[in-house]
Amino acid sequence: GAIPYIDLDFLCDWTESCGVDNELCQVARDFPLINTSVPQYGSVKDSCRYLRQVLNVKACVIKEFTRPSGAVFGAAKISVNVPTSQIDCSKIFGEYYVYLSCMNLCLNSNCPLDNN
Repeated sequence: GAIPYIDLDFLCDWTESCGVDNELCQVARDFPLINTSVPQYGSVKDSCRYLRQVLNVKACVIKEFTRPSGAVFGAAKISVNVPTSQIDCSKIFGEYYVYLSCMNLCLNSNCPLDNN
């Protein structure tokens, strides 16, 4: 039969409700922390720590992410630890997606900051 609706209060309570919810919650909660502040000068965003676990990325290098010109809030240059070659970014979200796609490191993805 159909899987019954599960109230949000009971999701991720580690009681198996639909056969896959515990696995999904583990994956969802294993994402890197979301930053709420501008990085300090000299700090490095480490996307590879996450990518090594999820996408089995092997080689990484620290590169400089330079935001597009124009009125964009935030630091102008940020150092990011990124893969040495392009990867499939279909499972990458948020700031890491922006960094990787705008640094041309995503296969078949466009930078969301481009005005084109």
